[in-house]
Amino acid sequence: MANNAMASNTETNDYWWVLNGETTRNSVKVSLPLTADVSDLKNKLKEENSKTFDGFDAPDIILWKWPILPAADDGKTPVTVKGLAEEAILHPKALLASQSIINNKSISTYIIVQRLKSDLKRDHEDDEGSLSKKSRLDLDDAVVKAIKAAGFENIGLVEGEAALSELNNEQRRKVVEFMGKRVGRRDPFRSLTTAALKLRGADFKAMDKMSAPDFAPLPVVKTNDLYIRQTYRDLYNIILEKFGSIDPEDPDPRNHIVAAGTSGIGKSAFLVYFAVRLLAESYDNDPPIIIFQTKQSTECYVFGGCNTVRSGNIADFLTFLQEPDTWYLVDSSLDPRLEVARTIISASPKTLQLNADYDDIDKRVDEPYYMAPWSLEELQTCRERVKGFQVVPSALVAELYSQIGGVPRYVLERPMSKLKGGAKDLRKAKESACKRVNAALDAVKDSTVLLKYFQEGRDSLEFSSRLIHRWPLDEDHSKYTSEWASEFIRDKVASQLEDDALRNILKALMNNPGGSGSGLMFEAFVLRAFREGGHTFELKELETGEPAELTHLKIPLKPVVNTFLTITGTKPDQLWIPKICNFACVDFLFSCENLFQVTVSGTHPIKGQLFSELIDSLKQRRWIKSPAEARLIFVVPEHIFDGFPKQKYHTTKGHNYKDIRSMPGNIRSVKQFVMKISVASAAAGKSPGLDLVPTKTKGRLQKK
Repeated sequence: MANNAMASNTETNDYWWVLNGETTRNSVKVSLPLTADVSDLKNKLKEENSKTFDGFDAPDIILWKWPILPAADDGKTPVTVKGLAEEAILHPKALLASQSIINNKSISTYIIVQRLKSDLKRDHEDDEGSLSKKSRLDLDDAVVKAIKAAGFENIGLVEGEAALSELNNEQRRKVVEFMGKRVGRRDPFRSLTTAALKLRGADFKAMDKMSAPDFAPLPVVKTNDLYIRQTYRDLYNIILEKFGSIDPEDPDPRNHIVAAGTSGIGKSAFLVYFAVRLLAESYDNDPPIIIFQTKQSTECYVFGGCNTVRSGNIADFLTFLQEPDTWYLVDSSLDPRLEVARTIISASPKTLQLNADYDDIDKRVDEPYYMAPWSLEELQTCRERVKGFQVVPSALVAELYSQIGGVPRYVLERPMSKLKGGAKDLRKAKESACKRVNAALDAVKDSTVLLKYFQEGRDSLEFSSRLIHRWPLDEDHSKYTSEWASEFIRDKVASQLEDDALRNILKALMNNPGGSGSGLMFEAFVLRAFREGGHTFELKELETGEPAELTHLKIPLKPVVNTFLTITGTKPDQLWIPKICNFACVDFLFSCENLFQVTVSGTHPIKGQLFSELIDSLKQRRWIKSPAEARLIFVVPEHIFDGFPKQKYHTTKGHNYKDIRSMPGNIRSVKQFVMKISVASAAAGKSPGLDLVPTKTKGRLQKK
């Protein structure tokens, strides 16, 4: 519970905490400043209760928010985190004052304190999937019995204990037949083997769809067809190459990989693709052993090639996870087991950052593989190739993409559920698709809410697949950058902020210019300023590397605004904004020759090949007559304007070009400029540009 209080002129909140497993009668009050975050509370608990937390570091403590009606709290029933959703976990960087930890006549909120090392161990021992001493003995006995039943007692048992390493894969498959439960013909996971058998000998390099039998849809995607993205093929090859080069005798082979990225883009579907393709490309005399653990569950399905499918609890098959050539596919599952098996984990940012079961993942997985959101072309092709999605009109797909971005869960799956069976209500289909995005947009009308999420670095937790998407930053997909999900969302967030709210955002950018979300908010503000127009901005040429003559760029009041997916013809002094926010090389254009890239960093390399293609498009559409007319303008806040250097062009692999001759010829003559945006002036309610006497010249570089 929390109450507001005043202490020595410092505003504080009071919180009541209780240990996991104890009653609210044993709750303890602690006071902290309004500026305190969850980590501060952990440190104070450790400091003031040394005996309670003896042997535990502050990071070993997990805090859960637990609201309860006063009438329902008898003070005698032990409080437990069991059954609480992971959203109840308080993120270490979250501001306590913003977590709705309230106490009034209607509701009381306690903070349940979970000591990671002891409480989780006890909880796991209580769970069905745990491995207490007794259950481990039972498991060993079950494997031993299966080995005996398969007829491999002489080679599969060593001193009475299971030794799967002594068996080949075909022998292990026969052992699997005597474990777990039979999987029925109509179980969706059974369709993986059926699909694999149909695809024996197929050319997966050219394939863009795989299908299951009509009577059993594919698991996870819940359709009979699975559209195969290019990134699925790429990642499949990366995994086989990576895991194939690992020494099987290495005690810690690190043969684990995480498929990460924005929620709803098909990371789990990749596991289905991987399993089917691996089974299809295998041989019956050397069948792969695949353990597929299902979403938010300890249940798993075990495949011995295409001929054997069994199901059970993941703990039942732990012995197989201790073999380096077992494949272990984890779909955001409960309590994933990082053993020596070849492990592929599909998980959302929220699962990776907030789920205690995944605390060990970051330590033992070298680098994740970030999948990109979908392009409109991918979504339209998927709609055409997957029969179930064909009920969604192509025009609706394009409309939803321009608003939501490239997330098939909302652009295809949600509308399909409303339109299947002959329903024709496009309005309801669109409402269903946009429901979560609209809820998120409503939430961030309050600048304090928006600031809270950005300051806590929670963009990926609350806004994933809603307002902000993760895009791979490099060719190997090991790093990502955050971008607005769409131009529509970026503009909506910026335009719906009242003047006072906007000033609060700008003040936060001034106080913490390099903070989480600063680039996204600066970008949204810059677009808002250009849309309203009537500003004159200061520029500086970067080409010579020496102090250059200062120039101005005037934006007319309320310029014509166009949004686009591809470059078309234009007229002077029009603002052109890509509908998707990771458009190649530039964030927006001001016709005919000004190309803008917004950044809060002093280093912002440009992808040379993509920029070259953009210059070609501008020339073809007669925006410019020659590349020399184009101006690449970096839009930056005032604190980095003076020292902002000329930016480098990168190859497709992210490296600098060896010399100017190796660069695409049409970008060599493009001049670079830097433009100053005065955040301080805008935060004071003034223009973000220069206060100059208006001239009749619009959208033109002017000498000072």
